Amino acid sequence: MNLVKQASQAIVAKRGRGGDSELLAEFVLNRYPNKHTQRAVITDLKQLQDYLSQTFGIDLFQVKAFEIGLFRKNLEDLNYSIPSINRKLASIKSFYRFLFEVGKLDFNPAEYLKLIKFNRRVGKTNHFEDSELKSILNSFDEDKIIGLRNKVFLMIMFFTAARVTAICNLRFEDVLQDVTGIRIRLSEKRGEERILHLNSAVVPKFMYFLESLPYSDGYIFRTMRNKFFTNNQINQCDVFNFIRKASKKIGLEKKVSAHSFRATFATKWLSNKWNIDELQKITGHKSFDTLKLYDRNSLEASKSSLEKMQI
Repeated sequence: MNLVKQASQAIVAKRGRGGDSELLAEFVLNRYPNKHTQRAVITDLKQLQDYLSQTFGIDLFQVKAFEIGLFRKNLEDLNYSIPSINRKLASIKSFYRFLFEVGKLDFNPAEYLKLIKFNRRVGKTNHFEDSELKSILNSFDEDKIIGLRNKVFLMIMFFTAARVTAICNLRFEDVLQDVTGIRIRLSEKRGEERILHLNSAVVPKFMYFLESLPYSDGYIFRTMRNKFFTNNQINQCDVFNFIRKASKKIGLEKKVSAHSFRATFATKWLSNKWNIDELQKITGHKSFDTLKLYDRNSLEASKSSLEKMQI
């Protein structure tokens, strides 16, 4: 059975409303094509359901506007970060807008639910300094296929500024070669596809890795068991684990993640004052405001600027 449908049934199981679970599953599957987003939305709605059940003895389909407002206050009391609260509230607003539009509810109880205002000038994701990035890439043993796999994966992630899931999803048919060089087709959030050229610094390693693989179709980056590749693609947890081990190996103390490679690309780009429109095309960000979070110099006035003032 589909994971979304299972979760949907679990949310409304106590009320015994099969139709409601199907409606919830329909909302999640149709509104959010990405499976990771589906899980997040299901988690958000289940958290609301548990709160409503324990506090008021009602379910998602009986809620009133003030009860959703109290749920928001509850999230604040539990010390969730503002971005996390707003993400949960966005899931809830979208869900009740859907129920109103399909006629399940006579009114939208979340219509006036406000997100929490939040201003952040610089992003929280740690980025790599040049020396740190080189050290972590050079920490992998290329003579071993798993070391080569890990290094190539991280090189692609940095030089394309792609999201980790997009690279995990890479298949052989997504590698495109023509007179301009090597391009890769990335399956991104919301089911979108982007095609990016591979930097010449990556191409030789990538092609050598492909030629070294004992398979030539399906997923490119796969898990290994007993020194043999499986048919399963690697996932975010696998990537996090080998980044953590490599960081420990080189003695890197600051906390980094797969997103740090994407953040490093954007940070370096903006610090060189290159065109932000080009950066947006590369990263696939919808908002310039999000991109500007990677500008680490945005809070520091330059010496040249301050020298303009004379007396």
